[in-house]
Amino acid sequence: ILNYNKMLAFDPNYFDAQQVIGMAFFQLQRFDSAEYHFKQVIALKPNDPNVTNNMGAVYLNSKRYPQAIEWFKKTLAIDPNFISAYSNLGRAYYFSGQYQAAIDVFNKELTLNPKDGSNIPYIALSYQKMGNMEMAKKYEAIAKQIYSNFKLE
Repeated sequence: ILNYNKMLAFDPNYFDAQQVIGMAFFQLQRFDSAEYHFKQVIALKPNDPNVTNNMGAVYLNSKRYPQAIEWFKKTLAIDPNFISAYSNLGRAYYFSGQYQAAIDVFNKELTLNPKDGSNIPYIALSYQKMGNMEMAKKYEAIAKQIYSNFKLE
């Protein structure tokens, strides 16, 4: 962070420096600082799906789900095949209690990337939260193939 801040002293619009500093603060879970730097990056490259996804991740991890959803939707508007944005958007929907929306997004992710079932537990849990135990059990069985210790709540 210190070295990249020195680079920014010479060129405040140095995209890579802002991006690296934002990622470093994100890894340190200093989400306010990460948000600040990602906003600088977005000002420089507003249509970069990596940047908008990173901003959404800041909000997701700081439990500001409406903002996270907005940024992940922006990411997908820029690049409809940006797989991690579907994963992130589904999680934002799940944690905000929008279970059907989470299921829909995770299913879209699975159609684009059928070999990655890492979010199937969220589908099972979403069905459980909605009271559809038949579907919850179906997805629990699938999730156990990936995570042997997975159980519904």
